[in-house]
Amino acid sequence: MAHNRAKSAARNASLVWLIISGLILAGGLAFAAFAVLPKYMAFFNEPTVIDIDDLEDLDNLPIYNAQITGKEMFDTSYYYEDSYLFIPLSREYFGAMWTGDKFLLVRNGGVIDESALTYKGTLRELDRDESTEVVMDLEREVPETQGFFMSVVLDATDHPTEFGNLVMVVVALAAIGFGLYGVYRGFSHLTNPAKHPFLKSLSRYGDPDDVVDRIEKERVLQEDKVGKLTLTKNWIIDEKGNNFRVMRAQDLLWVYKHVQTGRYNTKHYSLRLYDQHGEMISVGAKNEKQADEMGMEIAKHAPWALIGYDKKIEDAWKNQRNQLIAAVEQRKVQASA
Repeated sequence: MAHNRAKSAARNASLVWLIISGLILAGGLAFAAFAVLPKYMAFFNEPTVIDIDDLEDLDNLPIYNAQITGKEMFDTSYYYEDSYLFIPLSREYFGAMWTGDKFLLVRNGGVIDESALTYKGTLRELDRDESTEVVMDLEREVPETQGFFMSVVLDATDHPTEFGNLVMVVVALAAIGFGLYGVYRGFSHLTNPAKHPFLKSLSRYGDPDDVVDRIEKERVLQEDKVGKLTLTKNWIIDEKGNNFRVMRAQDLLWVYKHVQTGRYNTKHYSLRLYDQHGEMISVGAKNEKQADEMGMEIAKHAPWALIGYDKKIEDAWKNQRNQLIAAVEQRKVQASA
């Protein structure tokens, strides 16, 4: 039964991992297909030439790598400035392209050259800042332009190496890469639970099949349940949810109650168990009372273990474990005397 429980926990955990990884992979592929690839395919193809007479009839925005030639170009004197600690890092300038009956706002990475009438970039809807901070301000300053600005902007700052585009590429690749790895790992552990860390971790006690058989025999004879833990004569077992983690009682060195303070001063309790193999198990408790109950029950099963937090013990477990093991072994001798 223990073997089945261990395998079941490994399969359930693998299935959850597989589903989550699959969702991340699907999201990464969708993001790449609908947001990244169309933009970069347009960037590396010939620009889409758009006639100024067709600008107000377009409904398939955004159009990447669009090329538009106006009749006149005006520098609006508006610009956005990115700075850090009051140090200017970059500026983006705004121009107004006259199309014959309307103005098209142009966002450019350099100073607007009024002699240049052709610009390339992404044709898209005005964002909120562009609409309120540039267009509406211009219309207030120059009332004659009221109602003459189009609701679209030609963003010439949108190019393959623009920071935001590079971030999109990195996010898509990271999601796809992590998703592929997660799907492979989840499927591998699902089809062969013995590869799962739950079962592989048992190998420090011997053959995993033999270990779970020994655990099951002890559970049949007697087991004590307290909080999220199951205790047998020689084993400490955490198998709530999709977990199946075990620690041999005779290897236990140190146990203490961990308290973490969250938002609004809420406290979260857990019990931390450390053994001589360098393993640590953290077992959540629903409240402080349950954490104390688990700690007291473990103290009965392993009276030689050190109880309670102490910075010196923590340092010894990390840096001088052999000395800590020797001290606990001495406590075992005293406990059996």
